Order: sequence, then C-alpha cells, then structure tokens
Amino acid sequence: MANDSKDPEPSEAGVPPTSVAGSLPEERKSPYSTLWMPLVVVPAGIVLVLVLVFLMFGGIAGGPTSISDNLHNMVQGGKNEREQAAFHLTQKVAENSVAALDGRETPWPVPEDFGQRLHAAWDTVPADDFQARFLLASLLAETDDPEGLTLLVEILEGAEGQDPENQLRFQILAKLGAIGDARALPAVLAYAQSEDAGLRSLVAIVLQKMPADESLAALAGLIHDHELEVRANAAISLSKLGDDRGADVLFQLLEPKVFEAEHAAHSRRFRGPLSISESRRAALRALARLGREGDRQRVETWLKDPDLEFRAVVIDSLADWGAAGSAD
Repeated sequence: MANDSKDPEPSEAGVPPTSVAGSLPEERKSPYSTLWMPLVVVPAGIVLVLVLVFLMFGGIAGGPTSISDNLHNMVQGGKNEREQAAFHLTQKVAENSVAALDGRETPWPVPEDFGQRLHAAWDTVPADDFQARFLLASLLAETDDPEGLTLLVEILEGAEGQDPENQLRFQILAKLGAIGDARALPAVLAYAQSEDAGLRSLVAIVLQKMPADESLAALAGLIHDHELEVRANAAISLSKLGDDRGADVLFQLLEPKVFEAEHAAHSRRFRGPLSISESRRAALRALARLGREGDRQRVETWLKDPDLEFRAVVIDSLADWGAAGSAD
C-alpha cells in the first residue's frame, strides 16, 4: 500500500522546455532539442536514459514513497497518478544508478521480485501507453533481463505514427546506446537516414557504442550530413572507433567562425563563447585521440588561441598525442 505523503509535481524537477532542433521547421517543436548542445560536447557520455534528463538539467528529488509503491501506482492508479508514479520511479532508479556509479549505497531498496513485478506490469499496461512500456522495458534491461532489449526494439519499431515529435524514439535510441548491445544495431541504423536531424545526430553518437563494420559505414556517410551537429557527432564517434575519416570535420570544428555561422543561421545554437569553446575542445580531443603525426603540427598552430581553456587542451593534447588519456 502506498503511503499518503505526496511526491512533488513532475514540473518541479527541472525537465527542460522544448525548442527547435536540427533542421526542423520553426513551427515544429522538438522535445529533445535542448539536449542538442550536450550531445555534441560529450558524445562519449551516453548515460543511462533514466539519468539523462534528470541529471543534466537538475532536480532529482524522488519523494518519500518506495520503488514498489511507484510501480504499483504506475499500473493501478488513475491517469495523473500513473504519470507521477512513472516520473518518480524513474527518479529513484536514477538516484540508485548514480549512487552505484559513485560507489555509494543505493538509497532506494529494490524488491527481490522486482523483475517479476516488471513483467507483470508489462502485461497490464495498455499496449498504446508507449511511455509506460518504454520505462518498463528500460528497467528490465537495467536488471539484465534479456527481454528488456527485445521489448525496447519492439517499441521503437512500433512507434512509427505514434510519436509525431520523435520524443519516444529519441529516448529509446539513447537507451539502446547506453546498453550498447549489437543486437539492436539494425534498429538503430534504420534512423541514420531519418528526416529528423536530432535523431540522426543521436544515431551518430549511439553507433560509437556498437562497433561494427555497419556502424563505421553509417558514420562515414553521416560526416557528410548537411547539419553541423550530425557531422560533428559522427566525426567524434569515428575517432572513438579509431577511424580517421572524420578528421577533416574535426579540424573544421576548431574554427570559431564555423560556430558563429551556425549561430547566425540558427539563433538557438551556440549562443555564447562557452558553448563554442566546449565544442572546439571536444573536436580537439578527438583529433588527439586519433594521434595522426601530420595533424600534430596543424594543432600546434592553435597554441596562441585567445580562448585560455581551449589553449590548455591544446597543450595537454600535444603532450599526450595519440595516448588513451587524450580521449577525455
């Protein structure tokens, strides 16, 4: 039985507002577009999708109810109660994930029969409640249940026509990237040619977690995409996989004028020097990761760059050129 204390409303947890992303027309608002900048900056950091929104934008406060209570209310409650329960269940799993990564005791006890309860909930939740089913499949994957991956791919393939803003597909693709299981590769590759630039950009990130000839081939195509963030993420992912075909793109990303032009064309992107600096540093680290000797001399020309933080990364990268430590 759930206790009577109330969790805060979902809107209090800092979920980011929507704005335009990629090449979407102005009238189409994308729910994931505020993630565009972090995806370029930290392509290697594909965190668990359960953690992504709540940690990157703050506001984890799981409330006093338990994981069991939240799961029960998500299945049995009314519409508003189900939504809040799913939200707070996500928060609690996120808090547990962060604690585990930090080597701390997890704050929310997980019942021994949690996997069985998740399967029972899956059988109960309506087939058209895609968000609830996504959460349940994600939690199954978190508990190393092999059916979790299968269900995630099933939801992704069934989302066509049910996800006009691509929010659900973005979440599922990010989750599949976090899992990094090659069995999901065909489902991910299907979105490499999506009309939505945000999804193409995410695919470019996800593929670095699924090393395969097919991934390299798709990334080699995406470095020629007409959207900067897609090219950038594809080039960085290629560097992660030891492939230098994105090096020309990476050198372009060292030039501040590239980002200034992008901001002039799309005012919501690269709004200040910090975002430009972060992206330039990400590209520079990718070049250092590749460690091509001929590139070293070109990078040395940036030793007098006016951006002190970028210049510091130039110095560090040259010192560790080609070493594993230059990857991050």
